[in-house]
Amino acid sequence: MKKLAQKLADERGLKVEIEDINSDPPAVSDETILKTAEAATTAAGYSQMRLPSRAYHDSLFIARIAPMGMIFVPSKSGYSHRSDEYTSPEEIQRGVEILTQTMAELSLR
Repeated sequence: MKKLAQKLADERGLKVEIEDINSDPPAVSDETILKTAEAATTAAGYSQMRLPSRAYHDSLFIARIAPMGMIFVPSKSGYSHRSDEYTSPEEIQRGVEILTQTMAELSLR
């Protein structure tokens, strides 16, 4: 982003000043949580994939004090964190099902 901003400023004869005001390190999901959620997803017959999240979730801060993982559900056109984000009730139900199964399994450990 800094290089692009400088390039655009140079092209337009402008001056750009960039100041980092926050640079939290990324959070890493707990492998046990991920594998447990994946197992619940497979058992339910749903597809899955691991995804990075660049959203500034509470998980960033939770990961500093406790194991963390996230379960994502499909949104229309893949949009997330936008006013036109939409996830069907059926997909939300599937997400809740996987979350429930994951938490139940983890509670037995």
